[in-house]
Amino acid sequence: MGKKVLYVIIGFILLVLVIMTAYSLFVSAPVPGQRRQGIAIIRVDGVITATPAAGILSQGMASAPRITSLIDRAARDDRVRGLLLVVNSPGGGAAASQEIYRELERFKETGKPIVVSMGETAASGGYYVSAPADYIFANPATVTGSIGAIMELFDTSELMDMLGIDIKTLKAGELKDAGSISRPMTESEEEYLQAMVDAIHEQFLEDVLKARPLEEEVVEKISDARIVLGIEALELGMVDKLGNSNDARRYLAEKLGLPVAPPVITLEEKTFFERLIGLNLNRLPQIEELLFPLYNYGVRLLY
Repeated sequence: MGKKVLYVIIGFILLVLVIMTAYSLFVSAPVPGQRRQGIAIIRVDGVITATPAAGILSQGMASAPRITSLIDRAARDDRVRGLLLVVNSPGGGAAASQEIYRELERFKETGKPIVVSMGETAASGGYYVSAPADYIFANPATVTGSIGAIMELFDTSELMDMLGIDIKTLKAGELKDAGSISRPMTESEEEYLQAMVDAIHEQFLEDVLKARPLEEEVVEKISDARIVLGIEALELGMVDKLGNSNDARRYLAEKLGLPVAPPVITLEEKTFFERLIGLNLNRLPQIEELLFPLYNYGVRLLY
């Protein structure tokens, strides 16, 4: 009798799974030939990185390969009339931010508008990827700016001496171990690395000014990499209006002549498992987000 009950329970569970699978794959799937037009929403949420998205372990990172892929899809999808980029990022990798910036430039070549909604933070690389937008919304308390580059290196040679650790370095090329943690940095190495950081800073400024021309006095003020609040960013011309993501969505809809609540075109297919249980794995917390709360444009900075 006990086995029969167990078999009934297992059968019932399997039946429910089959029904859920059929619903997720067929009932909730888009109707073939349905070409309704709307907007695409892409989120730059977390640290900007060149690391490909990898489910749970990617949470807390804004993966440039994933984001650029979505932007490309939005550009090629004739249902997408415009793009809402929701940015909540303290920055991240210089090259990764440049990849997203360049893909947004390509998107603009289609003639489709880009509107940015800045969340709690859109600083450094977060501002960099926002700059190409046609219109930028920020909250009064949004932290933005930080147009600069940073590289932080450690010298642990004294600690190693205390612990009796002796590191022997064999190298081909004088600068191969520049910035090594096992010895003090030489003056020529510091000049070399500083020149690299300065070059990244110049690239950052040039791209921002190409996308968003600012007054000369504004450039002089913000080129020291200071952070500013959204209300000051508005006064400086770094953003266009104060408002939240709903305000940004309404603005984009009005610009495109769409309903106030425009259809959102889905660009990212869910995995079979996500469809099966209705769970978006990419929205689960990720360890890196908890351990490393603040990054800057360029090399990671931990506080």
